[in-house]
Amino acid sequence: MSLTTTGIEELDRLLSGGIPRGSTALILCGGQNAQDASALLGIISLNLLERGEIVILLTTDPPTETYPQLYAPEIASNALRENRLFYIDLFSASMGVETSEGSNIVVVEKPHDLNHVFYHTSMFRDDKLKGIPAPGLKVSWVYHQLSTTIFTVGDPEKVLRFIWNLRSKIKTLRDVAYTVMNVDMHPKMVVETAKHIFDTVIELKTVEKDGSLIKYLRVLKNAGLPCITDLVTYSVDIQNRQFRLASEVATSFEEFKKMFTMDTPGIVKLPMYDELARFLVMPVNPILNIIKKSEEKNLLNEIKDFLEHAGYQNGRALAHVYKGKFKLLGNKITENCMIVFTICGWGSGSFNLEKNKLEIRIKIKNAPFTPSLRKINKPICFLQKGFIRGVLEVAYDSHYQLEEIKCVGLGDEYCEFAATKTEIIEPPT
Repeated sequence: MSLTTTGIEELDRLLSGGIPRGSTALILCGGQNAQDASALLGIISLNLLERGEIVILLTTDPPTETYPQLYAPEIASNALRENRLFYIDLFSASMGVETSEGSNIVVVEKPHDLNHVFYHTSMFRDDKLKGIPAPGLKVSWVYHQLSTTIFTVGDPEKVLRFIWNLRSKIKTLRDVAYTVMNVDMHPKMVVETAKHIFDTVIELKTVEKDGSLIKYLRVLKNAGLPCITDLVTYSVDIQNRQFRLASEVATSFEEFKKMFTMDTPGIVKLPMYDELARFLVMPVNPILNIIKKSEEKNLLNEIKDFLEHAGYQNGRALAHVYKGKFKLLGNKITENCMIVFTICGWGSGSFNLEKNKLEIRIKIKNAPFTPSLRKINKPICFLQKGFIRGVLEVAYDSHYQLEEIKCVGLGDEYCEFAATKTEIIEPPT
């Protein structure tokens, strides 16, 4: 089965790799998400153009005010020049705007007559792009937006029949089509019928939780392919063409600052990522004080297993959040866990996998040890050691033996662990 990707990595992962060619995709949204849905449609269209594919844009806005022209004019200009971007203008004639047709623009004179629209659309595809499915011809139709057409035509059933006919054309040509529908503008029966007609349905919604408004994306179906249907939080930056999903939670400290706020020390509100609260509040300084006091009282050997066990349990739990909730695997789990580790103030961690994951080197720079701890002259990264082991076991579904071969507590510039794949061993207790 041939798939076309949206160019948004995490969305493609939810879709099991992308959308099958010959499919129609519907982005459902409420009023609070309408601008986000339009932006998602625009970002997908630009991603298609950037990788050299052909886009036919059916627009209920002036062509000059569509997403490609507004936010990436250079890409749009190049695509127009290379005959990879075409406009079917459903705006100008209905609004009495004088415009001239070009080789890349068709102005539909009767945009409220859907038979007329379908005729022009079909003839345009057949004339400009030969009307045949070719192995190397990748064409996507981007229809912005379906709700506007339903509103202006005034008969939802006629519009849905038009979509059904368009769907047949898409399947014959092995193209892909995308459009947006605002559920707040239509009766429930119309929305349910649309969900039935389209092969792929993606939903954007806003939910109030603990006084905060949370934006969610969910894939409802994808042309019969197995797909991940969990609610996934998202954020969108329209001008910078960025559409982020929750599985990209650990992107930067700036992104994290947007996701949580602290009312008082130790009390964290997480409007987007409640699952991570226990990790984000894990304090560095109290742990360092425990190590310092334990060494002063000759109790370091008594507390190291306790700290390693605490780190191990937290590492496993955090990795399971990414694996179970966000459906990440392997390296993606380790990368995100280590960024949370960094944001919590434990240093900047990096992984180096060797020999097919049989041996892994973990280096931690900028560890938070004070000069007094460096005088201990012993490896003191007990909690970090347990955390890393817990993360590795969940990420790679294997058991690892860890050895700290460098440590700031020994006077080294950074801390380094060697993780070796091993048979089942007891976890720290």
